[in-house]
Amino acid sequence: MSKVDRNLIKMINNPKSAYYASINNWFDKTYEKFIPEFVLYIIAGICFLLFIALIFLFVLRKQVKASTHELKRKKGNLRKPILFLQM
Repeated sequence: MSKVDRNLIKMINNPKSAYYASINNWFDKTYEKFIPEFVLYIIAGICFLLFIALIFLFVLRKQVKASTHELKRKKGNLRKPILFLQM
């Protein structure tokens, strides 16, 4: 029994021994963190849709500004004849 105890003490004192390898194998519950591939595709798809939505937003804003400018110009052109008739 003393031989077993001596060998066990030697293995306990050596962190790279079979004793620690066995303990880590059976009791160490470290899990590798990873993101499943389909989640990456979903994230990429959402980012792509957000990018398209932003482009669409800027195009619509530009069109609204152009339309507003055109309406203001037409409104100004319509007021000129009315002001001319009131004189």
